[in-house]
Amino acid sequence: MQSPSPTTTELLVEIRQDTQRVLRYVRDLSNPNVSAAINILQKVLRDPLTKLPNRQAFSQRASELSTSNIPYVIGLLDLDHFKEINNTMGHAKGDELLVIVASAIESQLSSADIVARLGGDEFVAIYRNTPPESVSNLLTALMSALPPTATAAGFPAITASGGVSSDRNEPGDLKLRDADNAMYEAKAEAVSRLPASLAEGY
Repeated sequence: MQSPSPTTTELLVEIRQDTQRVLRYVRDLSNPNVSAAINILQKVLRDPLTKLPNRQAFSQRASELSTSNIPYVIGLLDLDHFKEINNTMGHAKGDELLVIVASAIESQLSSADIVARLGGDEFVAIYRNTPPESVSNLLTALMSALPPTATAAGFPAITASGGVSSDRNEPGDLKLRDADNAMYEAKAEAVSRLPASLAEGY
């Protein structure tokens, strides 16, 4: 069973603490400079593997939009059976595939307000002033592009499941929860369409 995701408030507290640490570090430098500060801030808000914005950056942006009453939709993507890649090919190859997938996601969802890696094999995008149906179509096109992208790089045809939130004005953690629920419903529906002998193995 997965551990509960941190709330927006908890993530904002982490962001504030990280920012305070960065500011203290820069203040303590004998010759502080802007480039050093920018590099450190990028490390705080970027996923070190894929170089995409991380969960903290995503939560910060979602909070800004919610506070500003700007309608937005969250699209969530989770790779199917990614653990099998790590188990059969090794974690180094798994990381390599994640970088390839992240690049494809960033390219396919280039019109998003932000594309981030939440952690593991979960990715998320925010779209402002965009109907949920349009975001769903974009995710569907992305999911169709992932298998050939993976095989072209020498990996199995990795697939993914996606979920989309509403565009209601509500906190980002609630939108993420709704997108997560929709994504797991999509996974369950996909498994139910498999032959029983295959479904039992998932």
